[in-house]
Amino acid sequence: MPALARRFHVKNFMFKRTRASLPDMIFLLALFVLIVFGLTMLSSASWDSGRLKHEDGLYFLKRQLVYGVAAGLILFFIGFSVDYHKISKFV
Repeated sequence: MPALARRFHVKNFMFKRTRASLPDMIFLLALFVLIVFGLTMLSSASWDSGRLKHEDGLYFLKRQLVYGVAAGLILFFIGFSVDYHKISKFV
């Protein structure tokens, strides 16, 4: 059970504590590689535009890291830790 759920005394309602299997680790590794590749392409393609419009060549990369990657990874790991069997009765 995640620390947040334990802290607020949420019983085993939606979170299931299991060991990550090999396919899960392969999926996470592929996700990480695609994120790094996409950020590299974004940085390369938007360097001149960011430097001319915002006086910072990494402007668009920084925005993507803050608003895209950070928020997306937080939501991904929340969804990754939820046992879908327990929420299927609410759908």
